[in-house]
Amino acid sequence: MDAAEAFTNATVGLAVSWAATFYILGYTPAQSAAITGMFFGLSFVRALLLRRVFRAISNNNTGKEQ
Repeated sequence: MDAAEAFTNATVGLAVSWAATFYILGYTPAQSAAITGMFFGLSFVRALLLRRVFRAISNNNTGKEQ
């Protein structure tokens, strides 16, 4: 489920990022796609790793209290 949530979050960001790089920054469609793809991958990995870190911290804290 962590991967699905991270993927959904990154996918919404993908659309926003592509539109911003194309319409606001003025890149070509190909440049916008390349930039957006790079940040999409980085965002997905970051979200997934952070979620796992916080879940591990939460599980460790819960385990100590029992």
